[in-house]
Amino acid sequence: MVTRVKRTIEDRIADTQAKLKSLQTEKKKLQSSKAKKLTKASIGVAELLKQIDSVAKENDVKVADVIKLAARLKRTGLVIEHKSSRFDDVMSL
Repeated sequence: MVTRVKRTIEDRIADTQAKLKSLQTEKKKLQSSKAKKLTKASIGVAELLKQIDSVAKENDVKVADVIKLAARLKRTGLVIEHKSSRFDDVMSL
């Protein structure tokens, strides 16, 4: 026969506090991974902007076209639509 030991309230509180502590550490890990945001001052961003401008100038295209091409080549799933075409699509309904 198996005898069951009834847990006391203090045991339950201790277990719950341990779970809470582990969840808080997981939350901190997630926040630290999401906290990385790129800005103009980030490493390499200034160089990237210069390169995009130079590619656009050399190929005589707009900067947006270079960005579209890069998104397509990297397969990021980025979709860039021209505002007027979106407006025309909506108005043609």
